[in-house]
Amino acid sequence: MADLLTHVLLAYAGCTVASWYRPIPAHWIAAAMIGSILPDLNRVTLIVSNGTLETLLGIPFDLDALSTLGGAIILAGIGSMVVANQHRRMFAALFAGALSHLFIDGVKAYADGAAGMWLYPVSWARHPTPSLYVSSDPAVLTAAVLITVTVVTIDRYAIQTT
Repeated sequence: MADLLTHVLLAYAGCTVASWYRPIPAHWIAAAMIGSILPDLNRVTLIVSNGTLETLLGIPFDLDALSTLGGAIILAGIGSMVVANQHRRMFAALFAGALSHLFIDGVKAYADGAAGMWLYPVSWARHPTPSLYVSSDPAVLTAAVLITVTVVTIDRYAIQTT
């Protein structure tokens, strides 16, 4: 759960910083925060196994592809079709949040020293990761909270008063 909250907080902080250069309405920041959750939808397999989904659908099925660039594009596209208007802006907001998630996951520690194939379908390559953090480390959540509080404080008191 700390990993999910970290992604949401960092998407909020990133969108807030971006809004300093060009105003971004709050509802698009919220959409980007939702988009930062999209690559973790592959965790549904904790509740329903891939084998169960294969049996229900009658075709081979694996949710691990949702945590890739292609999965983010598809999920952002589906999410953008849900809104009544401004489909392109919703897609951009959801996709920006998902990209922030994929970027943050691209630098975490993996046992074999290489990140996942998050660039699929562009590339099957697994780039070496700098192993900056372990997703279960509480210090990562603490750092995300501190970054977000700092950005919010600057936004409220320094940027808004000018």
